[in-house]
Amino acid sequence: MGVRHPVYYCPPGVDRPDHIRAEAPNRLVDGAGPDQLGGVTYGGIFSPEQVWHHCEPGWWVCLDGVTTRDLLRTSAIAGMRVRDAEGRDWMVPRLLDGEAAAVGYWTPTGFAVPVQIAELVDQLRGLLDYRGKVTLEMAQLAARLIEQNYHATIHEHGIWRTFTPEVVWQVVGAGSGIPPERVLAALA
Repeated sequence: MGVRHPVYYCPPGVDRPDHIRAEAPNRLVDGAGPDQLGGVTYGGIFSPEQVWHHCEPGWWVCLDGVTTRDLLRTSAIAGMRVRDAEGRDWMVPRLLDGEAAAVGYWTPTGFAVPVQIAELVDQLRGLLDYRGKVTLEMAQLAARLIEQNYHATIHEHGIWRTFTPEVVWQVVGAGSGIPPERVLAALA
């Protein structure tokens, strides 16, 4: 079986989600779509038999038959595998080695962290000594970490019920270079 893609539906006036692979729209006739407004789909065609989920930015997604492997980016960063609350495996990019950034490149002025991950590196550093409860901000950070390697946002994770507090800790730990089994042992 080949790679499946999520199918995204955007009603009139809703922009294409930035994180998706499919760029070519499929126009729907008026009265079609999960909300019967006749917008466009990306990644496939609309079928009323599909299970559609409405997401806060206004677009809809169908994840029928899609796996984490189908969402993997070709530019994925090496890291550690974390199993989510529903048994799916995600490769979380390892962005820290101790307190030092693990991803970057050397310039004449020193080691540079790519702009697109610099904020994530700073947020991970800020959590290295944190021992409190999981917060919404930590769950959002976990989703953004996974998004570095997958075409999935917090919206898809919400649909798939990816996160529990333990999984959030494991993802943040993996991004910081701490193996998930060590995170679980520390939580026990």
